Amino acid sequence: MVGPAQAHQLRTALSLTPPQAQVIATIGIMGRFSGRQPAYFYQPFHTFTVAARPVVFVFDPANENTVPFADPADDEAASAYVSNVLHARTLVDAAGVTAFSWRPPPGVDTVTLPGAPKAAAGASS
Repeated sequence: MVGPAQAHQLRTALSLTPPQAQVIATIGIMGRFSGRQPAYFYQPFHTFTVAARPVVFVFDPANENTVPFADPADDEAASAYVSNVLHARTLVDAAGVTAFSWRPPPGVDTVTLPGAPKAAAGASS
C-alpha cells in the first residue's frame, strides 16, 4: 500500500511511461504498470532481457517488503545503478519513488540490476 504522496509520484511515472516501453518495477507497485508489455518485477542480481525500448525502471523501496528475496536497500542500490551507471533519464524522484527511462544502446539485449551487498554468512561485526 502506498500513501498519497507516493501514489501521486507513481501516477506521474505511469503518465510518462510510453505504451510500448518495457517496465521493471518494485513488485509492490508494479500492478499499475502491468499494462505495459513486457513488465517485470525487480529482482536483485537478476539479468533481464531488453525486449522493448525504452526500458522504464520504477523503484519504491518502502514497498519492497512483499517478497522475501529483496529489501529496500536492494531497490536503492538498483536505483543508484540505473542513474549513475546506465545514465538513465530521471522521470520521478520524490516521496521515496524513483523512476527512470533508459534507451539501451544498439546491440544491448540484457541488463543486470544489482542489489545491496549482503553480509557473508557467519560474518561478525
